[in-house]
Amino acid sequence: MAEPEMDDSIRSNHSAATSRNPSPTPEQQHWLSQWPPPPPTPYAPPSWPQASSAAYQQPPHPQSDPYLAPPPTHVYPQHYYYQQPLPPPPPVPEPTTIPVTALLSVLGSVSGLDKGDIQSAFSQSECIPFHYRLHAQEIIHAREFHAWATTPSSRELLILGDTSLEGVQANAAVSLVAASLVESIRARGPKFAALGFFCGLHTQRDDDAHAGAAAMIRALIAQLLEQHYVGYTFQECDLGLGLGQLAGSGTTAVDLAALCALFEWLVRWLPRDKTLVVVVDGIGEYERAYFEDGMLVVLRCLLGLVAAEDQNQGPVVKLLATCPTGTIGLRSEFRRKGPESILLMEALQVVSEQVDMNLGGSFVAR
Repeated sequence: MAEPEMDDSIRSNHSAATSRNPSPTPEQQHWLSQWPPPPPTPYAPPSWPQASSAAYQQPPHPQSDPYLAPPPTHVYPQHYYYQQPLPPPPPVPEPTTIPVTALLSVLGSVSGLDKGDIQSAFSQSECIPFHYRLHAQEIIHAREFHAWATTPSSRELLILGDTSLEGVQANAAVSLVAASLVESIRARGPKFAALGFFCGLHTQRDDDAHAGAAAMIRALIAQLLEQHYVGYTFQECDLGLGLGQLAGSGTTAVDLAALCALFEWLVRWLPRDKTLVVVVDGIGEYERAYFEDGMLVVLRCLLGLVAAEDQNQGPVVKLLATCPTGTIGLRSEFRRKGPESILLMEALQVVSEQVDMNLGGSFVAR
């Protein structure tokens, strides 16, 4: 009885094994026979039917005038050409430099003109009557002169002469005071600079090359270069004018304006602790018709430097002008500054019988 049970168990195990590992079907056998699959066929774009070249014909060009040129044929390059790099820019030329010696050489005889004029004023002192000399020296004792010399806010002074006195002797006496003033300031040391021009000695327009406002501003430029800019070298672009304008007659308004601009530029570059005094003697002599316009240009240039608001950034500039014979137009330029800017010599009283042109400690530095 045990054998049938064993057969049944063997049969059941065989059927279970058969169900877990079934035999492949005919389709599976066909698929296995083709393993591994063949490599994929490379992709080829689809081919489209091409139109025959004979199907399209370019329309004939319309009949044109035989005298007209045929239409241009555009031919495009098949290759890109190598573009050459741009050449470097040309070098910038270095600015032209001009030493002070060249400027003084161009100015010519104007350089040193003040020294000759001062000596001329001193040489006439013995010919001036004693009374005129005493009256003129009272200028340096006047209240207006003392305020101009010592007060920082007082920077311009016009001295008007006494018209009741004889003109030639009065002019010579005032010129003597002006020359003494210039010499005294120059002797005070490097913190002071004094420029002077004596209009009464240069009044002949035809015979004197140093007559006129242009000669005056050139003389002031030369004196400033000699006193402060010795050994300097300037760039021509800074000067604002060519050497020809500096040496020429300068009768045009353009040349005169350029000379004034150069003088202003030189003054502004002076040290802050320097005091510059400009003395113009006999300014009324240039109130004539052919001198007046230029004189007004130069005078306004000087007054503009005196009244500059940025005095803390530059030197102290003081202007003293004398006019022994009186003036009308030029006086109005000073009158705008107030009554303290005009000194009337006819109001002065002689208090000393001793001639003394020593200024002593009249001027004080800032």
